[in-house]
Amino acid sequence: MQDGSLAILILHGMGPPHTWLKGVADVELMFPTYGAGSRYLVHSGRLPLPRDVGAFPFSAVIMTSTFMDRVVEHGLSSGWIRQYDFLKTSGARKIVFPQDDYWQCEVRDQFYVDWGIDEVYPVCPPSSWPELIPRCLKSGARVAQGYTTYVTPYMRSLSLRSRPWAERDFDVVYRASRTPTAPNRLGMVKSVIGDRFLEALGPKTGLKLDIGGGSGAMIVGSAWHDFVGNSRTILGSNSGSSIRLRNAAVARSIVEYQLRHPGADIEQVERDVVPQEDRGKSYTAISPRNVEAAMLNTLQILVPGAYSGMLQPHEHYIPLDEDCGNVRQVVEALQDEAYCRRVIDACRERILGAKELSVECLIRDVLGRVRTHAGHAVAPGGAVFEALSARYESRIKFSQAKSRYLTGFKNMVRPLLPHRLKLWLRTLR
Repeated sequence: MQDGSLAILILHGMGPPHTWLKGVADVELMFPTYGAGSRYLVHSGRLPLPRDVGAFPFSAVIMTSTFMDRVVEHGLSSGWIRQYDFLKTSGARKIVFPQDDYWQCEVRDQFYVDWGIDEVYPVCPPSSWPELIPRCLKSGARVAQGYTTYVTPYMRSLSLRSRPWAERDFDVVYRASRTPTAPNRLGMVKSVIGDRFLEALGPKTGLKLDIGGGSGAMIVGSAWHDFVGNSRTILGSNSGSSIRLRNAAVARSIVEYQLRHPGADIEQVERDVVPQEDRGKSYTAISPRNVEAAMLNTLQILVPGAYSGMLQPHEHYIPLDEDCGNVRQVVEALQDEAYCRRVIDACRERILGAKELSVECLIRDVLGRVRTHAGHAVAPGGAVFEALSARYESRIKFSQAKSRYLTGFKNMVRPLLPHRLKLWLRTLR
């Protein structure tokens, strides 16, 4: 811009602000929150985009993972996506921070190419990129390793919520949703590892436990951080997917199969619906839970895995066999407080010392390329941007009120719907 600052459009897919989870919003909005010195217009893909926003000469357009969820949900031939056709010809640097790269990967790959995306930060490992985003790799777009979360000032502040080791109320805690909807073996392990641990542990262990699952047991927001910070250890397993789900047709066929065969387990669904070449994958990444636990000085007991190359067994976490066959060794390790503290400290230092997880390094790197891309182009001054921002806020108020109402209604009705009806509704997307 004429005053030297950048004008950046942020596209996310979160609902009304009162529904945001702090940890999610912290990552989704990391550029306007921590990228001082630039001007940002933040828009939710759940609301209609005013035309003059698409016509404004932004320096960059940054699309987050929840925005990509909306792209996948609506599809590339929908009326919804047309409001973003301006991206195809925009001179802005177009940057995407996706997650769940394996979910409808063909849709994502086509979006990156057809909408002219300049930079993509997939969270899955580079070895998986040729089969997840082959067209994007050939398009000349910059593809670099991304992460499900980053170490932000908010993340670092979580240490203030942790209690001294001796004063924590629990020895081991865990929470997870139940059986995954899609036939995902990694998700299945995540859903049952708590029960397996309890069964292998047996009664009268002397450990104070709080291990639960299902939607009713979930803890969110600051209460989650208080929960983790009040336990000496937390269980965990690899996040991601064991299948490649290419497009909406495959996703729909899975749901339709489950409706016809309500008693089918994930092995049966995978065998009968998922193509052979799309099974047995290991699309994994370090998760926000891993980073949160490290910041809260809580020891992690994890099923061994890649964890984005960040965490190593015995050094950064206590390894737990997938079948919990080594639970006795795990319990013995927990009795060695000095060892536990060494692992906790090493894990925290590893996360804090990883430049690739630093939000400051990421923003400096990305915005540096945006400035280089902008070059000597003359952009509207700050007053023009502020006028656009004021018009946007004025026009979007009604849409925001409508969104709040609809979100509240959906949240009220959703728990009342039978599971099979929920599955059927998913086939209509």
